[in-house]
Amino acid sequence: HSGNLAIALVIAHGIVLSVIGLAFIFNYYRRIAAGLLTLMILEIVVNLILSSGLSDIAVRDIGLVGAALALFFSD
Repeated sequence: HSGNLAIALVIAHGIVLSVIGLAFIFNYYRRIAAGLLTLMILEIVVNLILSSGLSDIAVRDIGLVGAALALFFSD
């Protein structure tokens, strides 16, 4: 069923975000984690904008993309 697939994808997305968060906490492959986080949040922003337009949540997430990019490009 498509409902089960959607639930599995949301859970997988949450697991990946949790692993990225742990990588930041323990400073483990920080640059790779920041790159993955940038791509994942960018995907969320695109979906938000396509589904509901430029909302306050989409603008907030655009700011998070900027923060993730700053982590990616920092030394």
